[in-house]
Amino acid sequence: MTTTHRAGDRPAPLGTQAHSSATPHPRRAFLRSLSGGAAALGLPLWLTACGGGGDDATAGDGSNGPGGGGGGDGDGAGGGGASVDGAVRAAAIAAVEEHCRTLSQQDGMTPLAFVETVAAKLRTNPVYVEVGVDVQTLCAWGVFADGRIHVIANNLTPQRTASATGATPARRAALAAAALSEVPGAARARVMQTFGPMFDGADVVTDVVGWLREKGWQVPHGDEHEARLSTLRGLQGDGYFYINTHGGAFTPTLFPGSGQGMYAIQSSTLVSPAQEALEETIADMAARRLTYFTASNGNLIFGRWPDWDTRYGLTSNFVDTYWKFASDSAVIINACSSARTNDARWSAGFVFACHKAGAGVYLGWDNTVAPVGAYRAARYFTDRMLGANKFQPESPAQRPFPWDAVMGDMQKKSLHIDPGEGSVFLALPNPASMVKQLLAPSIRHLEVSEYMDELRLIGRFGSKEGEVTVDGQKRTIKTWESERIVVDLPRTGSGSRGAAQVTVHGVKSNLRQLTEWTIPLDYTYVVLEQQGLKIDGLGTIRLRADVGGSRDVPGEPPVQSVRYAYDTRDSQLPLTASGSFPTPKCTLIWTGQATYKAIPDAGHRQSLMAYLKVDTTAKLGWLGLALGTPLPDFVQTGCGSSDGIQPGFGPMDAQVWYPSPLEGSTDQIPLHALALSFDTNYRIVAGHSETVLARVIWSDVLPVSPPLPTDGA
Repeated sequence: MTTTHRAGDRPAPLGTQAHSSATPHPRRAFLRSLSGGAAALGLPLWLTACGGGGDDATAGDGSNGPGGGGGGDGDGAGGGGASVDGAVRAAAIAAVEEHCRTLSQQDGMTPLAFVETVAAKLRTNPVYVEVGVDVQTLCAWGVFADGRIHVIANNLTPQRTASATGATPARRAALAAAALSEVPGAARARVMQTFGPMFDGADVVTDVVGWLREKGWQVPHGDEHEARLSTLRGLQGDGYFYINTHGGAFTPTLFPGSGQGMYAIQSSTLVSPAQEALEETIADMAARRLTYFTASNGNLIFGRWPDWDTRYGLTSNFVDTYWKFASDSAVIINACSSARTNDARWSAGFVFACHKAGAGVYLGWDNTVAPVGAYRAARYFTDRMLGANKFQPESPAQRPFPWDAVMGDMQKKSLHIDPGEGSVFLALPNPASMVKQLLAPSIRHLEVSEYMDELRLIGRFGSKEGEVTVDGQKRTIKTWESERIVVDLPRTGSGSRGAAQVTVHGVKSNLRQLTEWTIPLDYTYVVLEQQGLKIDGLGTIRLRADVGGSRDVPGEPPVQSVRYAYDTRDSQLPLTASGSFPTPKCTLIWTGQATYKAIPDAGHRQSLMAYLKVDTTAKLGWLGLALGTPLPDFVQTGCGSSDGIQPGFGPMDAQVWYPSPLEGSTDQIPLHALALSFDTNYRIVAGHSETVLARVIWSDVLPVSPPLPTDGA
């Protein structure tokens, strides 16, 4: 076992200060004065204070460490029906705390020697009927005559600083084929730790709370740096729960039914006369919902030696009684061995209780964990599920992803492994859940149907219908599916372009920009232009598309796709035939006017097709153009006959195939196309094209609402 601090190993109470040996410690004063009614009988579990403990650890009989068995007058053979006077118990705990303070001042004492010496001290006190040492977790423990457990851990000491260090494109079919995703059934969160604002974990809690609130989660104020029993008894309906604390397990050997292993995490509530006298404390102790837990609290004596105190821990029975999470919630127990389920003595029962309470996915550690790994994993995992882009942010920003995709990203980067202890951060999904949880809706890309006046959002949204806005304007939802939403899209004006966003239960998705270009097109039919005959006009083509990159796998660069845009209904090209050409016998005259419209109304004969294909990797585009009419729109007269003339575009730069703009159609439409160039901000660069039939000139076109690197791909 290393001597570097591990996350969740020692709590730090709020408002405590370093104490000198000459100043009465407030906990000592309480323990010396505590008296009154005896605690109700109960069988709490033994806590190893962040102890991972080896799989070969033997609980309660002292076989894996010196000095097991009965202590003092207790012979270790029973006592489950005995009562323990409160003052006697308080004096025993006070004596242990004082002994730990004294031992802490002895230089050179190893942690194992420390707990062996503590166990020897416990054996001299007859109030303990069973005493032992767990070598793997460096804990001494004693069982009171009424079955309550007292654990003394000398693993590591909390520090007054918090740290979290940061540290192929390859798409994986497993992630692409992942199950549908769901956001939690409520956007309420609890984020807390037991160490206090000046100790390890404070920065993590502050960060996570800020990220959640920024995305629209409701997080109560005032509970961030403590985990009081009164608060923990009231966990109801939260969609995200995070606690940074101690964790440990024990399998008692005394008293009927005591062979069942359990796991517990520590609250920040100190043992006190008021707490011991409360009916709920007495009942919780009797039902094995609570237990005692003694450890170094992070304060220092003379600025050098650790101080110690005792708090309450809570078990799976506590979870069964008091906790109820929202559907599809995420629960992170950032404590040692909180996901150690390979042995029934450890956290399997606690995990199962959280699943029964509604957790969609439970996350924790398979063994003892140090701060670097614990705080980094909690930050990274939550940031990626939210799409917060605050911790080790991707560039460009990344959209929210479900837990399985985030864990896959962490595993590729070894961020799920604590570099200090080698323990592994595990995600344990609820076996009853058929979906993958994520903490915010996520837009992959947008598609526009100009024919249907619709915007289609593709991504992960969950089945719980929320709302969609475009440029801040709420849109009418036509269809809401877990991975596809269809809303109305105005043809022009507010809400017809700009940032699209999905909100579920007040939680916001990433933004995706619906970009718009308005191209002024100068067209001339040049077949007889040199003879003074022409057909020309100035038209306007407007196009809308999402041309931003998209990630299918978190942690990788966005994939730049080929996107398509189709001319809006107000796109049109008005043309006029004009001019005359004298010949020796007659004069040719061209006349006629026609306006070619995109998606023309019924009865309008002339149609304009202007389809845009954008290669977002090469920043190149192809604008396919065609004019359609059942009969020629222009007339040539003056030489004895009247002939119809129909302008066109000719072959231009390339022939390009475009998918049909009609939903459900698999048709491909070939069009002659102009080659366009885009700059890095999707400005269309001015240019011209001339064929044997036509000349087309266009000026620079600035995009409206181009993709932004902060939106989330």
